[in-house]
Amino acid sequence: MSSIPRFTRSGLRFVSAAAGVTLIVSVVSLTAGAGAAAQPNPSNNGEGTVGTSVEVPLNTDRIQFVQLDDEHPAAPELWALMLPVSAFPDPYVMSDRSGPAAQRVLASLAGVPRGTLLTPQNCMVGEPAESVIVRTATAYDGGSSLSFTLSKTDEPLSAVEDLLAECRFAKAVDPSGSVTDISTKLLPPPPVNGDDALAYSRTVSRADVGTSSTQLILAAQVEDYRIMAIGAQFADGDPDSTLLHVLFMNAVERVRSGVTG
Repeated sequence: MSSIPRFTRSGLRFVSAAAGVTLIVSVVSLTAGAGAAAQPNPSNNGEGTVGTSVEVPLNTDRIQFVQLDDEHPAAPELWALMLPVSAFPDPYVMSDRSGPAAQRVLASLAGVPRGTLLTPQNCMVGEPAESVIVRTATAYDGGSSLSFTLSKTDEPLSAVEDLLAECRFAKAVDPSGSVTDISTKLLPPPPVNGDDALAYSRTVSRADVGTSSTQLILAAQVEDYRIMAIGAQFADGDPDSTLLHVLFMNAVERVRSGVTG
């Protein structure tokens, strides 16, 4: 990072394409000192309008890598309402997925990737709809990630809450025989401007390889749009709940403003 010259927020953007994947590299820095705050703004890739946002401190240089699957050909209505890349502070590797690719990301986070046998069978909490998009920000050291999903569904969040109450513990066995233990716990719902809201924690552990993740999940419903934020910590410690809540509130407000005007 020390060899990279300082640029203003509008200073530099590179775009290249390979194998059907677009890679956008943005170099962003702030010339203000520590403690300065920047207002999250929509990026310039057709992400639509944004509602009231909460300020997130930005006081360090960063490079963002944004990998878009086929330049967002699917679900343009959902992508227009997604929290923009520019809303994420600090260094993250950004990736976008839609449809089946998004479903695979969410299933993996839940500890139930394709081909896994889950016990009890009906405990796949928040199983993604066909029309779903995911924007994930992964820390450069791979120790944590923030995933934001947006989908359209007729299922009420109360149904997810009921399932969570019945499925506090589950076990997943993949085709190789590896066992993953999944535990969930309901938490007080976040105070957001939506029709309904839900929060829960999730721990996904694989004893055979000694890996685990601690996750905080926030969800809200605005009409038939469901917004979900997943903060995952893959190393020791807990997800950054403050940052997750701030970004989640912005994400919900963006959808609410876009849907209700």
